Amino acid sequence: MVHPKLFGPWFAGPTWAAWRVIHKAADGLPLNAAELLLFQLVAGNRAPPTRRVRELIELCGRRSGKSHTTAARVAYEAVFRDYRHLLKPGELGSILYFATDRAQARVAIGYLRGFFREIPMLANMVVRENADDLELNNGVVITVCTNDFRRPRGRTIVCVVFEVAASKKKP
Repeated sequence: MVHPKLFGPWFAGPTWAAWRVIHKAADGLPLNAAELLLFQLVAGNRAPPTRRVRELIELCGRRSGKSHTTAARVAYEAVFRDYRHLLKPGELGSILYFATDRAQARVAIGYLRGFFREIPMLANMVVRENADDLELNNGVVITVCTNDFRRPRGRTIVCVVFEVAASKKKP
């Protein structure tokens, strides 16, 4: 989220500090003193993980930047993780990015397309693109879809992201 040739231009400045710290901690990277204080503020005073987490749950409200950071995280997971040990020859690994509804799915795929079009390193990886998918030259397909129990069928899923897993309806 800080590298100037990757996601850095979209996550610069103090507004994104908490997100940068959360994702740094989720990857098990060491935090400096200021980052540790911020992590403890948003994570309930607990110690940060010492290794990459298997699951990350973020509780955040509207307009917190979750769709933008989630799309960046999905792109990162698709590009910088090696899933070959999970796949058979010719098999594609699926990253499913579940959105609440079609409107939210359009926002999510828009952010993803933006990253994959604007960042030269990522742009060079796209081999196929359609309304819901980005297929990459490393054997990963990112699919943005609405939450439907039928979507995962027939895929080898290497990573799953739920944009909104729960929400409170207004009375």
